[in-house]
Amino acid sequence: MDFVMALIYVMLLLLGAFLGAWPALCGHFKRWRKHGVFVLLTTATSIAIWVVWIVMYTYGNEQRNSPTWDDPTLAIALAANAWAFVLFYVIPEVSQVTKAALWEAKAGGSLEVRIRDQPDHMVKPISTKNPKN
Repeated sequence: MDFVMALIYVMLLLLGAFLGAWPALCGHFKRWRKHGVFVLLTTATSIAIWVVWIVMYTYGNEQRNSPTWDDPTLAIALAANAWAFVLFYVIPEVSQVTKAALWEAKAGGSLEVRIRDQPDHMVKPISTKNPKN
């Protein structure tokens, strides 16, 4: 019974993350849309992994009449979930951060200042050169 309650809690968290990422796709903030896509892809993959595991768990226990095989299956599901998180969220996020830093380093003479919660079309480049010279 405790396991079922924990599984319900995890599924509700995944559903909340999946539904909570959709509004980010509708806004004017380009970076938010990218983050929203990463979260949606990660949670959709995680939900699929858990649904497959639940089906295997219920169907396998009916076929084998023994719950001894479900521990390795749970371990595989957890490892697959971890890899889905790394591949679909961590790596794209890190690549976006390094891409932005590389772009700013190549910009050279201009520094792009972003005011918090400002849409991308309102970003104004500011020259780093002293206007008095």
